[in-house]
Order: sequence, then structure tokens, then C-alpha cells
Amino acid sequence: APLTFRNPPLLDAIAAAAIRSINAEMEGRRAGCGSGAAAQHLTNFAWAFAQLEWPHEPLFDAISAAALTIMTEGTTQTFANLAWSFATRQFVNNPLLQSIAAAALNKIHEAKRRHLANTSWSVAVLVFF
Repeated sequence: APLTFRNPPLLDAIAAAAIRSINAEMEGRRAGCGSGAAAQHLTNFAWAFAQLEWPHEPLFDAISAAALTIMTEGTTQTFANLAWSFATRQFVNNPLLQSIAAAALNKIHEAKRRHLANTSWSVAVLVFF
């Protein structure tokens, strides 16, 4: 369903809070006390803002930077959802996409059909940007 109510100050505030949350999680991980749920949180933020069709480049930059450090923890759904979110927003980050590809290759035997389909669609779409 299309988003018919847009409140830019609210969406920007949510994005800013998400960036702070991502940065705090990554700082905690560097200090050895991260929650272990970082991959899921990043995917949730990316998916939500892709669904909202709200272009917030700083948020996607923060997601990209953080995802590069936790990619081995993700599942095939994580990879598929991150790739889908970035493709939907037409946001290309080559290091992240290379990281997603490498991680997905390592776990491809665990992938469900829909994860394979979403990942392949995302890669195909991003080739054109």
C-alpha cells in the first residue's frame, strides 16, 4: 500500500535515531559487548525505509558501513532483504554489494527459494544503476 501520510520531520527523526542506534551497536561490538542482533536490526531499518520510499542517504550509508562489519552473522534472508532494500531505493554501495555476494555464496546451500529470487532480482536491478 502506498504511503499516503508523510511527516518529513518524523521520518527524519526516526532515521536519525536509527543512525544513533546503529552507531551505538557498532561501538558496543568494538568494545566486545554488542547484542548479536545487529544483522537483523540493520535489515529491519533498511527494509522499513525502502518500504516507506523515504530517501534518507545518511541512514543507508550508516547501514552500509555497519553491515560490512557483521555480514558473516547474517542469514540468507538478511542478505536478500538488504539487497532488496538497496535495490528498491536504487542505492548502490559496491563494497556492501560485494560483501553480500561473498556472504551469500558461503551460505547459498541454506537459502530458501524466495531468498534466492529476491537476491537475484536485486542484483539484476542494481546492475542498471
